[in-house]
Amino acid sequence: MEAEYHIPVLLNKVIEIFKSTEFRNPVFFDGTLGGGSYTEAILSEIPDSTVIAVDKDINAISFSKNRLKKFGSRVKFFNSSFAEIRSLVKQAGFDSLSGIVLDLGLSSYQLEAEDGFSFMKDTPIDMRADKRKELTAEKVLNENSPEDLEEMFLKYGEIYNPAEFVRNIISARRNKPISTTNDLLKIIESSFNIKGRARIKLIAKIFQALRIFINNEIEDLQNLLNTSLDILNHGGIIIVVSYHSLEDRSVKNFFKDNSREQKKSKYSRGEANPKPVLQLLTKKPVIPVEQEIRHNPRSRSAKLRAAMRI
Repeated sequence: MEAEYHIPVLLNKVIEIFKSTEFRNPVFFDGTLGGGSYTEAILSEIPDSTVIAVDKDINAISFSKNRLKKFGSRVKFFNSSFAEIRSLVKQAGFDSLSGIVLDLGLSSYQLEAEDGFSFMKDTPIDMRADKRKELTAEKVLNENSPEDLEEMFLKYGEIYNPAEFVRNIISARRNKPISTTNDLLKIIESSFNIKGRARIKLIAKIFQALRIFINNEIEDLQNLLNTSLDILNHGGIIIVVSYHSLEDRSVKNFFKDNSREQKKSKYSRGEANPKPVLQLLTKKPVIPVEQEIRHNPRSRSAKLRAAMRI
């Protein structure tokens, strides 16, 4: 495994925001441990802190356990989904949190060493972050109905004309199973007549749709956001770094909806939120500066949003 498992994005800003409030013996939740950079910075920069470090990918856990061993019991590792935040916090021996951080991007290691995540090389089309799960991209492409495939590409890839593409998937899998990234690329090439950067963007969206579906990414994110309101201490901070519009929209809307008073309409049957429960710490998303993008081109689409529990 390479020395640089993953280059962290907006790391200094994450630490700056967390250090803007003070807690005694603070407990943080790093839901996307990756190579351990956020966790290491928190433990190094915030005295007496503990981090609950979580990742679906066992490779990330193995790498970071070695990297972070100098911190001993101050870091608690879990090979799990961050959607299980409530039970993981309890398993770690705590009732609440001072801060939550998520970096929703793929790690460099996943793109370069794990099967199916990158379309830049030919590998089995797996795409599972958690290899204990049975559902793979190969299984979805070869077994899901045309209707389900169209819905997936529209919902998670924002591909607004997937019908011909899906018909070509069905036709191809009748001849032989779709089992590699190159198999999928050939179907994409035969379905869309676009070139240059638009071609790369389209392919990325198709791979994105499969990856989100396989790993339940949007639903897991929504579960964590909802639970964060119950599990963050007053004054506790949640930070999310996202990389595409679906993730960012989910975070933006959640923060917005919970940071303003919800007045009950005379047409509404439900209860109104009597007062805000979040305070926005970033009115607009924070994006990487040019220097960081030059050092780490994969950071160029990152958007950081943060809010405080009040």
